[in-house]
Amino acid sequence: MGAAETKKGAVKQPTSLWDILGEAVRKVPPSYWEERMMFGGASDRELLRQTSFFPERRRHSLGTHPIYVLRITGSDGIEVCPCSTKGRMAVRFIRQGCRLEGTGKVLNRRSYLIEAFRFLLPQDPAFWKPLRFWGKVPETCLESVSAP
Repeated sequence: MGAAETKKGAVKQPTSLWDILGEAVRKVPPSYWEERMMFGGASDRELLRQTSFFPERRRHSLGTHPIYVLRITGSDGIEVCPCSTKGRMAVRFIRQGCRLEGTGKVLNRRSYLIEAFRFLLPQDPAFWKPLRFWGKVPETCLESVSAP
């Protein structure tokens, strides 16, 4: 039975663009970004330039971190924050095992939203062109960090 067929042999119609494109989507221009989208490959060097503090360890300047879209503001732009496997300063996280919408990518570890270092997406394509679309985080995957 094919992926688009049901048990009775009828073809299931796609319900959204994500159903049609699915895992083929790797690059999404900012004009199509939505809240709760997640992208991989943000350069640590660029994140440090945008936030002045993240990532904490400057020796890893050749590394990358994912970013998460917090909100789309009509006039200001797109507000994003870096994500990390370390939860210092985090209030929310995306749970391990979360299946992202649109791509089906499953997160293999907990990803903390470092909202204290939020910033507006730079207009410069040098920042956002290297980013790879991971998918859209379902609201059910977002959880609050418990106080120790």
